[in-house]
Amino acid sequence: IGDGIRQHAKELADLESAATGKTIKHATFIDVPTAAETFEYFGSLKDVVLASEKVKLSAPLASSLEREPVGVVALIIPWNYPLIMAAWKIAPALLAGNTIVLKPSSTGSVAIMALAKIIAEAGLPKGVVNIISSNTSAAKDLLVTHAGVDMISFTGGTQTGQKVMAQASKSVKKLSLELGGKSPNIVFADCDMEAAIGGSLSAIFMNQGQMCTAGSRLLVENTIYKSFVEKL
Repeated sequence: IGDGIRQHAKELADLESAATGKTIKHATFIDVPTAAETFEYFGSLKDVVLASEKVKLSAPLASSLEREPVGVVALIIPWNYPLIMAAWKIAPALLAGNTIVLKPSSTGSVAIMALAKIIAEAGLPKGVVNIISSNTSAAKDLLVTHAGVDMISFTGGTQTGQKVMAQASKSVKKLSLELGGKSPNIVFADCDMEAAIGGSLSAIFMNQGQMCTAGSRLLVENTIYKSFVEKL
């Protein structure tokens, strides 16, 4: 899959840019290579993930830790980094032996559909990776509440995450949530001024500010506050 992403890098970057509004430069040098590297990294771990591990005990007992696939994992991602987030969720879930239903945002799913073709060409059996694009929240609700889904991995807004958590609790599904937040940049007086200014600008304006880690607060030490803000 990683090789396929690299072979179709130009197409994927164009689609990601057109769908999400990020620059071609950003999609070309960050989103597409990061997606490829993610599959390559997790692929390199294939011999260790589900390995049995002996546990040493002082008692006269034999104990071991056994890791097994969870089963069917529903992966729900937002629109701001479709390719990267799809890779972050799909690759480790596949590596651990799970089957997947991925639901991208309806406003950021074009490159994901191209990725679906790449995954199919890589030779995975049918039904291992399933991708659903829908502009109705009912699709998300069906995935989260479906009896055949064993785990939910959701990235998105806090309010939606709370709803996902409540829905998943009814059948006690395994759950992973990455939700919104307010991320401060903290600048101290002994900083490299130019590097700190560049980093602060990048933190809030990178990807048009559409990032869960966007530096939406800037805390500057009093002694350099005036000069720092003027330069910023």
